[in-house]
Amino acid sequence: MKAKIGLTLAALALIVGGIITFRQLWRQEPVTPFENIPAAITAQTVYSLPASKPKQIKISSIKVDAPVINVDLNKDNSLEVPKTYSDVGWYDRSPTPGEVGPAVMVGHLDSAISAAVFYKLKDIKANDHIEITREDGSKAIFKVDSLEVFSQDSFPSDKVYGNVNYPGLRLITCAGKYNILEKHYSQNLVVYASLVKTN
Repeated sequence: MKAKIGLTLAALALIVGGIITFRQLWRQEPVTPFENIPAAITAQTVYSLPASKPKQIKISSIKVDAPVINVDLNKDNSLEVPKTYSDVGWYDRSPTPGEVGPAVMVGHLDSAISAAVFYKLKDIKANDHIEITREDGSKAIFKVDSLEVFSQDSFPSDKVYGNVNYPGLRLITCAGKYNILEKHYSQNLVVYASLVKTN
């Protein structure tokens, strides 16, 4: 059953002596690609970076240092997720980290056998730094503003994915209780961050 959200858990599988269905770690209903941010909003931004794809994410406070891959939409218009539990996916229809708008990045909480890249995301604190190394060699440094947890059945897409007049970052993973029968978690954890400097 699809949740009423723009971005959630998708089904995964692993072959272990046969096909074993893994936990469904990401679900999503069809989404509309990000619209261009209006010039009037962009003009208000004091500081931003030109477009450049993310290559690596580092969050020292929770010991995350992971490669970033592009994710897009599947044929059914659901969001792709990293096939590897140690990778983070950047939704490539969202702004690149450092551009005006909400750059969206997703990662798994766990697999059926171990913790995954965003397992400790719930432990991140306000004012912690998130460092994104970009394809052009620059590093965009974001400060954590807040964390929120939402039920998958009432995910506030506009709040999480809506346009903002500053370079923002959204990190998303699953949370709550895992439903064995439905093969998904009950909630999503969202980390909101904003650009503070570059290296």
